[in-house]
Amino acid sequence: MAEGDINYASVVFKTQQNSQHQVEAKREDEIVYDEVKMQSKTTEQTANTKAGLLPDEKNRSCHYPHLVCCLVIICVILLLGIIGISVYLTTFSDERGIKELELLKDNLTQTNSKLSSDNENLRMDNKNLTQAHTVLVSKVENLTAENLQLKKQNQNLETDKKNLTEQILNMETKWTELNVTRAQWSIDNYCPKGNNGRQCRPCQEGWYQSQSSCFAINNPGRPDLKTWEEARENCGGKGSDLAVAVNEADRTFIISKSWNSEGITGYWIGLRVEGGQWKWINGSDLINSSWVDAPTNGNCAVSDDKQHQKWKSVNCTEKLRWICGKKAITV
Repeated sequence: MAEGDINYASVVFKTQQNSQHQVEAKREDEIVYDEVKMQSKTTEQTANTKAGLLPDEKNRSCHYPHLVCCLVIICVILLLGIIGISVYLTTFSDERGIKELELLKDNLTQTNSKLSSDNENLRMDNKNLTQAHTVLVSKVENLTAENLQLKKQNQNLETDKKNLTEQILNMETKWTELNVTRAQWSIDNYCPKGNNGRQCRPCQEGWYQSQSSCFAINNPGRPDLKTWEEARENCGGKGSDLAVAVNEADRTFIISKSWNSEGITGYWIGLRVEGGQWKWINGSDLINSSWVDAPTNGNCAVSDDKQHQKWKSVNCTEKLRWICGKKAITV
């Protein structure tokens, strides 16, 4: 639209009002004019713009489908990218979670195995401790029973001790009395009273002296003959034992007193065979083997005045007479 086609007009309203109203009217006139002027300019510019853009709008309308397709493709690509990223992140998270779960599962499995092993060990320990406790309880019961038994035995021993103490006191009293009696007996037998008072001698009455030894010859009848053991017991009752020859003089003296009478020959002496050897009753060995026959187990020596060279070897169970011997006292 050409500029000559636009018409401008000024409208002036004249009134008889005060100056204030004039001023306001003037302002309104200006405003109205301005608005008309602005509208005119806008209309002019719009007309010019439309006139200039008509060819461009035609060109742009041809490119709209392409732009829309591009935008759609871009949106699809973005959507696919977002979906792919979401799937990847989801898959990655799932794989990582699965690995963590598997690791946690392995750890829990190991922990469970360890706990199971510890539990089994504790069961075994508990079983062993239970058995040990049972054994200890049994031992305690046994020890308690043994303790009670020992207490009873201790009480019995205390009673026995008391009884034995009393017996010892009684025996000591009796021993003292016997010693006094024996001393008196010894005095009476070794130092008998005579018209001239007591006269002591090395051997008691009825015994024969040979150097430092005293011998008693026992000549009972046949009913009172004794075995070797019985003869030794009889000598023990006299405070002596079967005769022992410590030297040749004693041997000769014993043989000289071995009388034969009533058809009874031989006297038991304190010599017998032990372990294939002749031994005296005091434990010493026979030094001179020529004094007696060869040793035979179970035999004892018999003195016989008919056999002056050697003592005979006779079975110890034979019943014969016997000779007792003991040391002489010093007067």
